[in-house]
Amino acid sequence: GAWLRATPGNAAHTINNEAFRFNLGQRLGLDTPGAGQRCRRPLRTGQGPICQGQLDVLGLHAAACARGTYRDRHDELRDHLAQYARSSGVTATIEQARPADDAPRHARPMHTADVHLMDTEGNTTWIDVMVTAAQPARPLTDSLREAEQHKCREYGLGVPNPHQGLVPFVLEQYGRPAACAQAVADYLIAKKARHMESTMGLTMVEAKRQAAQAF
Repeated sequence: GAWLRATPGNAAHTINNEAFRFNLGQRLGLDTPGAGQRCRRPLRTGQGPICQGQLDVLGLHAAACARGTYRDRHDELRDHLAQYARSSGVTATIEQARPADDAPRHARPMHTADVHLMDTEGNTTWIDVMVTAAQPARPLTDSLREAEQHKCREYGLGVPNPHQGLVPFVLEQYGRPAACAQAVADYLIAKKARHMESTMGLTMVEAKRQAAQAF
């Protein structure tokens, strides 16, 4: 729902008429046109097979289709995490190759991390970004938790450490984070607050407020 509170003062805070109608319809619980049909979104390159996913009455597939705006959200989130980390004094790179021997045994190796973080204490974090959609007639917290648990099972993780090792960063399509994503956000916000306190002379209370707002 962040789009409802954003002031359309620049290009980054504006949406086209079609997106506005779609978002408003979802907000009001209105049926989405095309329900029951197959999604015909192509790859962003314009080449390869179309999606063929089932369009639902709530528009959840349309909002999170990997061939459409989902991928844009994924990349925007990846880039924002890296940029925010850098502004917090943390070294950050995107699409970073991950050592094969750093993966848990009996798990699918994660060859490339969406975001690789290394802080001044030597903590190294490999972040796998995922944007998910709520499921019809199910609480949003269930969809987030299940998506996060799926990532943990996929990589053979127990309880991820938000500032060490591999961490799934799962975000609902409109901005709500899963538990691990919230922990990573809290970690980075705390880093940025300390960085702002030391470099800008702010009180910790004000630094935390500004750091949280920037995230």
